[in-house]
Amino acid sequence: MLTVDKTSTARGVDFNVYKFSCPISFFGIDPRDIQLIDNRILDILENNMEALKVNDTLFKGSHSTEDLLKYYNNWAQTGKYDEHLSIDNGYKGPHIAAQAAAGVFEPNRRPTVQILDVAAGTGKVSQELRQLGFTNIDALDPSGSMLAQARKKNLYNNYICDFLSEYTMPARNGFYDCITTSGGFGLGHIPADALHDLIRLTKKGGYIIIAMREEYIYMSCYNDILEPLMKKLENEQKWQMVQRSIIQEYAFNKTGVLYIFEVS
Repeated sequence: MLTVDKTSTARGVDFNVYKFSCPISFFGIDPRDIQLIDNRILDILENNMEALKVNDTLFKGSHSTEDLLKYYNNWAQTGKYDEHLSIDNGYKGPHIAAQAAAGVFEPNRRPTVQILDVAAGTGKVSQELRQLGFTNIDALDPSGSMLAQARKKNLYNNYICDFLSEYTMPARNGFYDCITTSGGFGLGHIPADALHDLIRLTKKGGYIIIAMREEYIYMSCYNDILEPLMKKLENEQKWQMVQRSIIQEYAFNKTGVLYIFEVS
C-alpha cells in the first residue's frame, strides 16, 4: 500500500514523500531510483519555469530592436534557446506549424515545395518539416547567432539574416509555395503590417501558416489590428483564410492559435 508520509519542499516546489507498506523491491524498483526520478521532475519543472520567464520577458516587455537582437544572439550562443524551446519543455509551435504544412501538401509533392521559414531561429520548424518530407526550406531571421546554430545542423538551403519588411528579398516576390512562422509574432517582433510582405513573398495558390500564443492577439501591438487586417486582406481578395484553430497547451501550458491562409 502507498501512503503520503509527509510533504517536503525543494527548489520552491512542494512534493510528497511516499511510504510503502511492503518492501519496495517487491515492485522491482531500486529505492535509489526514486530520488533520481524526483530530481529529474524538479529539473523539468525548473527549466520549464525558466523558459516561460524568458519567453514572457522577450514577448511582453518593452525592448529596443537592438536589445532584442543582443538577447537572442546570446540566447543562441549559450545553447539555452534549444533547451528552453523544446517540445519536451512544452513548446509545440514548430511541430504544429509543420503539421499544418503537411496538411496542405500531399507527401509526393513535399520534396519540391519551396518554403520560407520566417523567424526561423535555430531551425526548429525546419527540423519538423524535414521529418515530414519537405527539403527546400529557406530561413529568414535577424539574429545571426540563431542562424549560425541552424547552419551547424544544415537545416536550410539559404540563410537570410534580415528583418521581415517591405525591403526584404524583393527578388523573391511570389516565389514561395509556403511560408511558415512559429513564435514570430509578439510585442517588438513581427509587426501586423508585415502580413503584406508574407503575401508578397508567396506565390498565388501558396499558403501562409502562422502559429502564435493566443494571448498575444490582445497585446497593444495587435489588439484590434492583427485580426482586422487579416480580414481586410481577405476582403481585398489578397488571401483566403483556410483555418483558424485554437491550440490547447501550445506553449508552456498556454493556449495558442494557428492560422492558415491561401494566397489569392
